[in-house]
Amino acid sequence: MWSRRAAVAALPCSATRAAAQRILLPLLPLVAPLLPLPARAQAPDTSWVARSAIYEVNVRDFSPAGDVRGVTDGLDRIEAVGANVVWLMPIHRSGF
Repeated sequence: MWSRRAAVAALPCSATRAAAQRILLPLLPLVAPLLPLPARAQAPDTSWVARSAIYEVNVRDFSPAGDVRGVTDGLDRIEAVGANVVWLMPIHRSGF
């Protein structure tokens, strides 16, 4: 719903606002039904988190090869335990 206060506050300076109040605001009831309503922000859908089983994979320790191909070859084992989300740990060297 458009309001007079919101329409005036959107104008850049006080002189422009004063001119708008005198000239445009009396016309607002006539024009408001033609203006689109502002879109409401929708919250992201996070329901998948509640129904997911996450399996955390340390890539270097998961398979003898210690690489991503070893993880993809072992996806059937991950699925067998009921997980439907795979979280891969970082593969970079730690520097220690």
